[in-house]
Amino acid sequence: MQEPLRSFDLYKLHEQSGSCIVSYESVVHSPLKAVGRVKGYLGLNASEGLLVRIADETGLAAMKNIADRLKTAPPESFDGVGPTL
Repeated sequence: MQEPLRSFDLYKLHEQSGSCIVSYESVVHSPLKAVGRVKGYLGLNASEGLLVRIADETGLAAMKNIADRLKTAPPESFDGVGPTL
């Protein structure tokens, strides 16, 4: 049985394959730059305004806001959402 890839080995594998690797730190500290890297990797044509909107709507503050709203949402609001166990 093959030994599992270690984190660094996995990183190198993705880097060598030409994948777009965006660190957590860059997403948190430079979200606009991180979104721009993904845009470039995908070869998309997007305006600066759209990139700003994407960074804002997917940033840490927005995710915390969504998490806070989910904490107070009534259980029935999740009916039909996600896998059933």
